[in-house]
Amino acid sequence: MQPNTESADTLRNSGTVSVTSGDTLRLRRDLASSGTLTVSATGRILVDGVFTRTAAAALTAGADIKAKSFAPVVAHGSWAASEEPDATGYYTLIPTEAPPPQRTYTVTFHANQGVFADGSETKAVQTNTDTRVTLPEEPTRGTSYEFLGWFDASEGRNQVLPTDSLPNADQTFYAQLPAA
Repeated sequence: MQPNTESADTLRNSGTVSVTSGDTLRLRRDLASSGTLTVSATGRILVDGVFTRTAAAALTAGADIKAKSFAPVVAHGSWAASEEPDATGYYTLIPTEAPPPQRTYTVTFHANQGVFADGSETKAVQTNTDTRVTLPEEPTRGTSYEFLGWFDASEGRNQVLPTDSLPNADQTFYAQLPAA
């Protein structure tokens, strides 16, 4: 069954059901799901009967899941049914815990015997767990040296591309500028 189409009586899902932003899936009776249920922000599922879930749902903050009844009324991952119905008689699936706080990290780029355009030997970038690192300009070390990239140690053990992953700690990357 596709979202935003005429409502159906009952949906028994053992595969995948996705409701994306702005879409609504409405069931006149029950939703029984043991498969993958994904609801994006502002996506909506409205069940006029019982919502039964035996596997965890992937719900984005802002997702709207309402049913006349949730069975069993237990937490679904970090979501649980409201204790009381709203004015229209629907219970709402709500988050049971606040999202984790943003953590801020310092990613330092060390010119490693070179300098950046402003004459400094280091550049520090503040970032968090949701933001990829922005690389500074390449440092220089005179005309007879070549920038080879960023490495995880000053002596150049492992080359890294700091934009390939999200930071989970303070980090320092070192330029390698050997003689050309």
